[in-house]
Amino acid sequence: MQNGNLRAARFGDPTVTPSEITFDAYAEEEGGYYAAARGYSIITQGVDWEELEWMVKDAAECYFNDGRAPEIINLQLVEEEEYAAA
Repeated sequence: MQNGNLRAARFGDPTVTPSEITFDAYAEEEGGYYAAARGYSIITQGVDWEELEWMVKDAAECYFNDGRAPEIINLQLVEEEEYAAA
């Protein structure tokens, strides 16, 4: 943790910078991707995976202003599956 405490970081306090943040990425039906940070109100999108990686980094840097972005940014593709109701 760069500054602050773990409890504050866990509840999305933008004044506390966690050392690591994870974004869940989803493919959009019409093409492209969007990603949302776990535990923070950060959402971004990109037309392809490469642009999404750049946008996620930029979004984290903007959210945690003053150059205090997390040291590690994880980006994970989430594959959604539909199941029939029993």
